[in-house]
Amino acid sequence: MIKPNAAEIAAATGCEDLARAAAALRARGARAVVASVGADGLHAITPEGAWLAAPPEQLCGNPTGAGDVDAAVYHRFLTEVSVEEARPARPH
Repeated sequence: MIKPNAAEIAAATGCEDLARAAAALRARGARAVVASVGADGLHAITPEGAWLAAPPEQLCGNPTGAGDVDAAVYHRFLTEVSVEEARPARPH
């Protein structure tokens, strides 16, 4: 799993389109790509599919370290449980 931000994924692949860039990184061996796209949230692209995790409203504050925490959480779930097990239940 790799966890680039939007600028890093574009620099690594030469592609600004997130889906194409993630596909290129997966073709190079990344099992999963979780790309942070700033205030728009995170895009996760895995063998099981693609998801967008976005906050319901724009957050403010210091984002320092947020990407590191994201990477640690995704790594744990990708290595220990399936995506379906990790997906939170939706309220009825």
